[in-house]
Amino acid sequence: MAIEMQDESGDDQYLLRVVQKDARGKYWLKANNPEYVLMPANESMKTFARFKHVVEEK
Repeated sequence: MAIEMQDESGDDQYLLRVVQKDARGKYWLKANNPEYVLMPANESMKTFARFKHVVEEK
């Protein structure tokens, strides 16, 4: 998912993350880069793109 959010200084940030839901129903954003920690999803984040499926050429 592509997420738009504001950082601490008020500047826009754009992130690519995988959305995960835990056993309690809370959503988390996971980066493919293991150097980034899980980030809890919140109402201030705006989704502007979602990955649906891969289109393959044959």
